[in-house]
Amino acid sequence: MKSWVKKGIINLNLMGKIMKTNFNKISGNNGFFDFEEKLNFFDYFNINSTDLKDAFSVLRKYENNMLTLKRMMESQITTRLNFYINNSFNKIENKFVENKTNEEKKLSKALVVSVIFLAARLVSQEYITLTTSSEYAYEYENSSNKSFNFENYKKSLKSYYETLTAWAMYFMDSNIENLSILSRMDEYIKKNVYSMERYKDIILYLWLYTHVKNSCDLTKYKNDASELKAFFPKITENVLAPLNYEYIFDQQEYQEEAEIRKKIVSDLKIWKIKEYDNVIKNLIIKYYKTLNFSETLVFNDYFNLIDIIKDMFLKKNFYSLDDITSNLLNPNSAAVPRIYSSEEVELTVKNLEFDKNAIDFNYKAIEQYYNLIYKKPLLSFLNKNQSKILVAYPEFIWMANHMQKKYNLFDSNISKKICAMLKEEYFLTLNQQLKKIERRFRNLKVFNPNDLSIFKATDDKTQNKIEVNSIVYDPSLNKLFVVLVNFYPPENIDWLNEKRTIDTLSENSNYVANLFSEPLNFVLKELKKIKKQLKKLELKFSDEKEVTVEGILFVNDILNAVPKVDVNGVNVYVSSISTMEHFTNSYIYKK
Repeated sequence: MKSWVKKGIINLNLMGKIMKTNFNKISGNNGFFDFEEKLNFFDYFNINSTDLKDAFSVLRKYENNMLTLKRMMESQITTRLNFYINNSFNKIENKFVENKTNEEKKLSKALVVSVIFLAARLVSQEYITLTTSSEYAYEYENSSNKSFNFENYKKSLKSYYETLTAWAMYFMDSNIENLSILSRMDEYIKKNVYSMERYKDIILYLWLYTHVKNSCDLTKYKNDASELKAFFPKITENVLAPLNYEYIFDQQEYQEEAEIRKKIVSDLKIWKIKEYDNVIKNLIIKYYKTLNFSETLVFNDYFNLIDIIKDMFLKKNFYSLDDITSNLLNPNSAAVPRIYSSEEVELTVKNLEFDKNAIDFNYKAIEQYYNLIYKKPLLSFLNKNQSKILVAYPEFIWMANHMQKKYNLFDSNISKKICAMLKEEYFLTLNQQLKKIERRFRNLKVFNPNDLSIFKATDDKTQNKIEVNSIVYDPSLNKLFVVLVNFYPPENIDWLNEKRTIDTLSENSNYVANLFSEPLNFVLKELKKIKKQLKKLELKFSDEKEVTVEGILFVNDILNAVPKVDVNGVNVYVSSISTMEHFTNSYIYKK
């Protein structure tokens, strides 16, 4: 195996502004940060190439039996935790020695929990570095000199951060020992208390568990949606992306079919235009300015409030609720852009608070803690006076704020509402974008259905308006396309693209049929009237009698499949909004 973790093997060249410095507090101490701007999170824990070689050997051994490995890893992680509870490191003897009392064991457990939280902080800082800088380019070098974009590194960091944080929350006890150590983490860093390499076995097991869990989750989802034999993702010798998710699609195809699919998907990704996706992102940003988080807070105010709380925890790791409230209610504070009420502050804090004493958090399985990572970054404790103390780290609050925005991690009704708003507003945007393509390439004729009386709702309440977003005619193909747009809700899943592909294009999926059956049936039934109305709009058919009707569904992702579905004998193509130009000017001609 290649020496993948040698210092400097991942080279980060900043091409824009230098990384923000807010989160260098930990990294700037005791050699945790690589000032040569070379990113490699394994260095923090002294995990070397031999360690990773062993890890990959385990992954390959259980490649087709990941469920067994997942159970083994959970057992092994717990076993190592118990070792660190029952033993503490003696610097004089330079080894772990047995703890004799329950108090010693409580302190040892709190310390190892803080080590896992610290590992999560270090990994999150790498993620924040990539996310807050304008542009990066770095190379991941091995014998074949492959180059991986920084999105792979970000994805790897995010997945690892989630595992570290979930297990730390799972192991953490809501007691005085955890409060004492977690609230003094920065102080202990300055005093060089932490030696991460002493705990590198459990840290490496948690890295392994990250990918084993993802493999099992995807396979289970694929099995539930398919009657075909189960296949786990294939192991690839790439520490940034050890799992080849698309392998599960390869196994249901002949080799020739698999190569065709890969070529189509690769071409679509090459021709992706980010500006189309940016339109959607900007619309969501606009919605956050008007959608209500509570009766008095819109989401933008809520996000700003979280950001202010994050800045408070840059100064120290713990506050009482009264301290937070008094800081935020101070009208002279330059950091507060508006005056918040005590109710608004308390509601926001409560929404972010992880109180493990509460019944809701007791006895949860590890899987359930993954759902809390970005929702609950404030760790709640009671001190000796039974007063509530909130412990938090600015990196965790930043991650929570960022991911809540990105994945709409709120009530599911809010996420559904945002998708509905996107769909409604994108109706006009879609036609505008198709009109631009029409003017640029002159191979399409685009019509807004609202310009055709047949698509307008009648006064008869028994007849609803048929939902069609656009009508496109291609004279060279003599095809009339019924165009719809639909939006997948954002979900915090490592294999989200594979999930959407399964949901949309697997053999048992009715996703496309449910959207298109009614519009296609209507168009086929009323085709004669539709053609007549189109001619009034000065459309000239190549051959009016032989016009073929097909469908196009524009979605917010490039799916990992041949993007065509048969709906009652009619071809419907599924294209990403970001590949609209390539799809309408190349794909439907060649494929």
